[in-house]
Amino acid sequence: MELPEIVAIIIVILLVSALGGLYLYLETKEMEESQQYFILREQWRERNGEKDKEEV
Repeated sequence: MELPEIVAIIIVILLVSALGGLYLYLETKEMEESQQYFILREQWRERNGEKDKEEV
């Protein structure tokens, strides 16, 4: 293999790794926001004395 081919392969690997990392970061952030929503909803319902339909 020549040097330009090796450099191109390394660049592709780095780009794929960066995209994978970005995807995982965004998925984790979305999951945290979703989890926070359910926690806030549960606290609001407890404050107002409401129950989930599943709990009744």
